[in-house]
Amino acid sequence: MFSLNARRSSILGLSIAIPLCLVSSMSALALDEPNLKKEQQLFNIYKSFNQRPTGSESWKGAAAGKDKTYSVQKGDSLWDLSEALFGDSQFWPKIWSLNAEKITNPHEIFPSQTIHFTPGTLGEAPSMALSDKSEDTEDAVKITPAEAKADQELLSKVEIPPTEKKSVVGDIPGSLPNWLYGSQTPTVNFEVKKHERSFAAPEMNLAFFISDHHLTDVGEVAETELGLGAAAEYQFIFVRMKLPSEKQKLMVIRETTSLKDPYSGNIGYLNQIQGQVEILELVNSKENLYRAMVKKSLHHVEVGAKLIVGELPTFNNQKQILGSASARIVGGQTAEIFATQQLVFLTGKDLNLNETYPIFKTQRKHSESSNALENPRQIGEVKVVKMDGEFATAVVLGALEELRIGDSTSPSIFLK
Repeated sequence: MFSLNARRSSILGLSIAIPLCLVSSMSALALDEPNLKKEQQLFNIYKSFNQRPTGSESWKGAAAGKDKTYSVQKGDSLWDLSEALFGDSQFWPKIWSLNAEKITNPHEIFPSQTIHFTPGTLGEAPSMALSDKSEDTEDAVKITPAEAKADQELLSKVEIPPTEKKSVVGDIPGSLPNWLYGSQTPTVNFEVKKHERSFAAPEMNLAFFISDHHLTDVGEVAETELGLGAAAEYQFIFVRMKLPSEKQKLMVIRETTSLKDPYSGNIGYLNQIQGQVEILELVNSKENLYRAMVKKSLHHVEVGAKLIVGELPTFNNQKQILGSASARIVGGQTAEIFATQQLVFLTGKDLNLNETYPIFKTQRKHSESSNALENPRQIGEVKVVKMDGEFATAVVLGALEELRIGDSTSPSIFLK
């Protein structure tokens, strides 16, 4: 019987800690202090055997022998047993392989186990076997109930990671070849979903509009701080108010021309929105003259332009409600021909703000010699962005060809 208590090995005088395959007793984790005397002895043996190889007669005497029994000690590992039984700690897998039925985990051997080892001879390999229980020897290590309870408490705190789930092949697109998994053919169920996107149309400032009356103003642009005839954005101007005023924002409007509806005879007035100003402070109390700043400029703010109450009107090009009305184009931002994104002016019945209307071609307005009076063709769409009495301002959303004065929102309006 012999025992292994050494927790360190020595090669060429260097102490190397062995962290592999520790016995699973949780109460024996601390390393012993190095045994310098034993390490010096091992070094001397190593040096002696390397300088002078063992003779055959000596080897026969060393190899022959009776069965030996080793009781696993507390703190032992297969690494230590390999060093003792084979003279080389690297052979620990050999011990495990010969006792695989009883040592299921090479990192866990217990003091209750006993290893039987026969050294063998030059002609026969050594053999070994592991018994379940240690024999009643003086060196056998027994675990007290207190130690067993302590080990059990430590083991109960060990968290075992969950079993990793194997990925399962899901639905396979029909474009791939049929795949067989064992004897089952997977059911293919492939669906492509369209991702819906919604982008709001940007808001734009309305630069022109038509009204059926002269707009009521509260003042006018008297001069600019730089002494010029017009001012740009974030420049100072002086405005003359009809009544004492306080800090507020006003629109700057210039009426540019008038427009007569050739079908009804009504007169409309075309207004240019030049921008928005903010009244700041009084600079001449006798003339009600105030300093103001141009906060937003769509055109240059001109001296003589009128000030009216209200925010800058905006619109977008998004088609919303499709309406039905009997109206005609009577003018627009340009002379007589209108294209996409330009402004046109309408008069008629049943027009509503923010509704979209089709535009049908009045053939004689495009070709004076034409006799086509019925069933006009749709050539565009407009959206009403501002209403004022009998007149409406609209933006051209789309046009297959140019729109002209006289084109209508209904195919039932005939040229008389």
